[in-house]
Amino acid sequence: YDAAAAEEDRHEAAERLRLLYVAMTRARDHLVVSLHHKTKSDCHAARVAARLNGASVTHLAPDPPKPQPRQQVGKPPESANPDVRARWLEDRSTSIARAAQPASVSATALAHADDPERDEIEKEEVEADPSAPWRRGRAGTAVGRAVHAVLQTIDLASGAGVAETARAQALAEQVPDHEAEIRALTESVLTAPTVRSATATGARCWREVPVGARIDGVLVEGFIDLLIEDGEGFTIVDYKTDQVPSDDDVAAAVARYTPQGAAYALALEAVLGQPVRRCVFVFARATGAMEHEVTDLPGAVAQVRERLVRGSLVPKHLVRTQPRPSR
Repeated sequence: YDAAAAEEDRHEAAERLRLLYVAMTRARDHLVVSLHHKTKSDCHAARVAARLNGASVTHLAPDPPKPQPRQQVGKPPESANPDVRARWLEDRSTSIARAAQPASVSATALAHADDPERDEIEKEEVEADPSAPWRRGRAGTAVGRAVHAVLQTIDLASGAGVAETARAQALAEQVPDHEAEIRALTESVLTAPTVRSATATGARCWREVPVGARIDGVLVEGFIDLLIEDGEGFTIVDYKTDQVPSDDDVAAAVARYTPQGAAYALALEAVLGQPVRRCVFVFARATGAMEHEVTDLPGAVAQVRERLVRGSLVPKHLVRTQPRPSR
């Protein structure tokens, strides 16, 4: 597999180089290439900049400007009017803010909107070794992805098949040594009060529910781990595999994840035309799951909507541009 993957990477690099050649040879009179790129990037701009490093580059000087006849002093331009300029600056700022608004955001990204440093660290780790078993994904870690995958397929009421599925997902995520941990975390989720109540009462349940809705011009989308409909309304359940040993850590995690749950509720309410009653985070732990509910879900939904209107939903580096990875 490693040899085949390396060979495919070589073919993809060669194809990118051919595309660059095609693009550069289409210029008729001038070719302008921006060399702006991120540190440690392997993009075309980085490669071209490396080739030009230390090389002698000739810049053609333009022809000297021809003298222009002196114009008669007349009425000052309209832009010299302070009021007109102030209105123009205001319109300009509004246009820039509107252009900076992301076309779509994932609900998961909202959980890290206030922690760009963490996202950049994880991004650097992925770029350093994208094939590592702990590479980022929907659940953040290989173990987390495996737990989500097991919960997506097994019987939530009886837990039948958890051992076999945990073993299969551990192998699929290249972490066979964590099979017991994956199974324990999965079994802890099955004991969470909300999950147990839903299966015991026969409430309607849907797993891995894709949801998306355009809110104030921005597409908010994501996948709900478990959606429950009982006689009182809808409940969103989101599984978390964070290591949260203390109550303070749990409180901080719930605060961080609340915008994510609120975004799910906002999109779901827009699609269904019905309010979401509850949003519950189930933290999987080998010693027993911890369950925490968003205390003021309507208020959290209103805050997410307000951030959408203000265009400050998430930093640009957290806007999801790639399709959701398959399992």
